[in-house]
Amino acid sequence: MAVNSPAKTATSILTFHAIQLSLHLMNKIRQYFQIIVFWSFLTVFLNASSADSLISYLACGNCHLGIQTNLDIKEVTPDLSNAGLRYRPAYLFEFLQTPKQIRHNIGAARMPGFHFDEEEALAVTLFLMEQRSPEMLPKILDQSPERGVDAEKIIREDLQCTSCHGLNGSGQNNSTDLTDVGMRLQEDWLREYLTAPHLFDGDDTQMPSFFYEYSQADNQLRPISVEAPVRLSKIVGYLISLKRKEANQASASFNKVKERLPHVTAEMGRDIILSQNCHACHTLDRLTPWFPRNGPDLSIESQRVQRGWLIGYLSQSHAVRPFGYFPGSGSRMPDFRLTEDEVAELTSFFKKGHDDKSGRKQQELSAFSKTKALTLLRDKLSCLGCHRLDGFGGMIGPDLSSTSSRLNAPFVDMMILHPRMLVPESIMPKVPLSPEAATLVGSYLKGTLSSQKQDSYLSLVDHQPYNPKESIYREYCSGCHGLDGGGDGFNAAYLPKRPISHSDKSLMSERPDDVLYDGIYSGGAILERHHFMPPWGETFSPYDVKKLVEEIRQLCQCEGPNWSQPQ
Repeated sequence: MAVNSPAKTATSILTFHAIQLSLHLMNKIRQYFQIIVFWSFLTVFLNASSADSLISYLACGNCHLGIQTNLDIKEVTPDLSNAGLRYRPAYLFEFLQTPKQIRHNIGAARMPGFHFDEEEALAVTLFLMEQRSPEMLPKILDQSPERGVDAEKIIREDLQCTSCHGLNGSGQNNSTDLTDVGMRLQEDWLREYLTAPHLFDGDDTQMPSFFYEYSQADNQLRPISVEAPVRLSKIVGYLISLKRKEANQASASFNKVKERLPHVTAEMGRDIILSQNCHACHTLDRLTPWFPRNGPDLSIESQRVQRGWLIGYLSQSHAVRPFGYFPGSGSRMPDFRLTEDEVAELTSFFKKGHDDKSGRKQQELSAFSKTKALTLLRDKLSCLGCHRLDGFGGMIGPDLSSTSSRLNAPFVDMMILHPRMLVPESIMPKVPLSPEAATLVGSYLKGTLSSQKQDSYLSLVDHQPYNPKESIYREYCSGCHGLDGGGDGFNAAYLPKRPISHSDKSLMSERPDDVLYDGIYSGGAILERHHFMPPWGETFSPYDVKKLVEEIRQLCQCEGPNWSQPQ
């Protein structure tokens, strides 16, 4: 048997240990790599989970397609069916203009700002003050109460209300701050609420019944103790007295605004509430919503907009479509007062790593090509009938001046060629374009403009919103031709030529049905009107075009000339 030399033995031992050490290091590296991968995955998951939670809390899906709805939001938002009994009008008026956090126990949920000016806030306030359908409390069996009640002592020590509520700068403030109750609530409503909180908030409310107990057998409320009625009365009076001076000043200011704006009505407020889809988060009895959702489909947001623009928009929303996502509806993107971290979370969620990373530099057009593209847009195509470009054109769709800073290039190309393939609910028609013209216009919009202009929302009092989804004419035609066909739609003021009046009996009686059909199908140029009237032939079915002709005949209450009638 061969015997190894000491040198060979030492070498073998060292080699063995080297191999063992290498294997150990490789194992450690693999473990570290697994940890890194795990934590990377966990970070992505947690970020997604965090974004999902934020989206749910904000109830984004209640107005937008593409994300999950939050049907529980109405459990933490106030029921507005009795707003006229519940709130002081001055408080509503101020709150609608500058919302602030009232409930401190509802996570990231919050009342957003809808960019209301004085007129709009007044209109909504007037409507809400008409919402009065009180739930009749069961009969109260009174007892002879004892006197001598110290309200604040009872609030703090006996009932321990400050374990949940703030009061005069102290307390936990995990719910509403009691200091501001006198500014917000009507005295009668507060008394009824404290009498039986579960009748207002449901049996699962965390607000205890301190003063009365309910007997379901005989539908009666009995005082919990002899002193309960006086305690209740004293506590209500005390809470209402807080900030009485500020409440009186606010009421005086509100009354002056009402006197200054007598043209603003509750009916205007009704339409504003419907336009903003307030039903998505609040209960409003006896009011039928216009839309189940009134915002764009966010499932394609990653392909639609650029990351930088989205960050700016979430930080400070502004009017992309001044007359609403559904034109005429007046819908607005509210301001949720998002923090920088929340903006970053939402941006990462919606972009999902789908930034345009093609690296393709937009072709720099020659001066001649730019002029040719601008001539097409201004003098040949119908685009500027709905869109503005450098201060010229309609206001139905987004301003094209901001295209290069707002939209991803591939999205622009597809919207020009196949708008409803990308956005099925869009009213943008498919305009017949040669490949060369489509490429030229697309290159011009994507590469030559860089305006960061932020449009303001149009007044919902001066431009009363309406439900455009009630008919084809309302949805596609009323923006220019008006609800009654008088040629006075909200977009008419921005057009170089007044739209034809479909309610003009004498004029429309001279036009046979086939002329109206061809005008709808091929656009305004064929009727020697204006090329800004788009051709709808590749958007509507022949049946829809015929229905539109019938609607026009109803508006003018007329038929075509006798010679055009079937014999």
